[in-house]
Amino acid sequence: MRRTRFLILNWLWARGDQRARKAILTVLTAIAATIPSARGLSLEEAFVLAASANPTVRAAREAANADYAAVSVARSAWFPTVHGFARADAAYNWLDTTAIQEGDNAGYSTTGRFTLGLVYNHSLYRGGSDTEKLRQARRTARQGIAAAQDVQQNVLLRVAVTYLDALLAEHTVALREEALAAFEERAREARVLFEVGERTRSDVAQAEAERAVAATAILSARAQLAIERSLLEKLVGAPPGRLEPAAEPDPMLLPPTLNDARRAAEHLGPAVRVAQHALHAAEHAMRAIGGEAGPTLDLVGSMSVTNKHDQGQRFFLPGAPLTSPDSVARERRADVSAGIRLRIPIYQAGAVKGRLNQAKRIYLQRREEWIAARLEAVQKTESAWYNLQTARERSAAILTAVMASETALEHIRHEADVGKRSLREVLDAQRILVEREIEALTAERDRIVESYRLLEAVGGLRIGDLR
Repeated sequence: MRRTRFLILNWLWARGDQRARKAILTVLTAIAATIPSARGLSLEEAFVLAASANPTVRAAREAANADYAAVSVARSAWFPTVHGFARADAAYNWLDTTAIQEGDNAGYSTTGRFTLGLVYNHSLYRGGSDTEKLRQARRTARQGIAAAQDVQQNVLLRVAVTYLDALLAEHTVALREEALAAFEERAREARVLFEVGERTRSDVAQAEAERAVAATAILSARAQLAIERSLLEKLVGAPPGRLEPAAEPDPMLLPPTLNDARRAAEHLGPAVRVAQHALHAAEHAMRAIGGEAGPTLDLVGSMSVTNKHDQGQRFFLPGAPLTSPDSVARERRADVSAGIRLRIPIYQAGAVKGRLNQAKRIYLQRREEWIAARLEAVQKTESAWYNLQTARERSAAILTAVMASETALEHIRHEADVGKRSLREVLDAQRILVEREIEALTAERDRIVESYRLLEAVGGLRIGDLR
């Protein structure tokens, strides 16, 4: 009966009645307040952990930060550049001539020079290339942010699917354990009744066979549970602990109609926004290359100070060596210049034209990718929408089948107690009930998963909205 009440609550939730959902949430909140057990990991908390600890999400976020840093690089073209320089050199000169007449000489000299200076350069106009490059960098940064959000939403969807798979595996293990206990009870009753002659040996064998099958099913269910919990731990970066029940996202986050879902996917879909920003970035890149064929205007200036030191000595020939005294000369020179430099391209060997043609082709490629992304987003949204509607109807239908199977089992057991039903029929009804309950849990899992798939398709799977 407790399971029946739980399934009825799930059925009312799947019906989509807002008043019924509020009532269910109120009842569940009151029940949860009376439970003294430790609080486990909820799906919303798993989302938060994955968004902050998942390495794939962090890598995408750092890539977006790198693209955003490129905006500062592009903006730097609007500001002047100033650099300093220093130069030092030395020279040694030596002269030796054959004495022919008075006045011929020999000698040497050394020269040292040291220069310090500053160079100023400010680009005033470059055919509009600087403006377009800045716009391209901004679009590329937005594309990186959109790509990071796309990666994060994909990871969050994987978290939702894995969390619900692990939750389904937990419930399946619990149902399998209850089924094993029920089959063990049937086998014990069969052995007792066989000893008093009310059951046959085949009845005992059938009960033992069902018990063995149920025990084998538990092993498979536990292995699947271990696998799902391991995958969930890798996604959220921490051991999941006890999992709490999950439900569909807030109905206000989901599109109310299929047309609304299509429009949201065309404009807000993660892949569509990435393709759209890439298209605009390619357009600005094309314009930036086109601006390279225009004139450029720069404001330039320089300032330098040079210190020069000369020292030399001469020897007069022929005759007695007559040495002149050392001569020393020092010179200090300062140069300051400023002006405007205009450069007009005349012939560029076809390089700019070739790059412009390449950029145009890339722009056309990005436009086709944007159109393809929109079509794919609409198709993905329509698929998620129809799958969600089917999952809701299937969940409600299977819950009805579960309640019917539970009622049938109770009546078959009562009839078997008075001899109107065989043990085989009781075992079959028990097995059918277990399989129906597992199907109901699977349908519930599919319903919630499809709701998150629809939310991801329209770009609404965001941490800020889910918390």
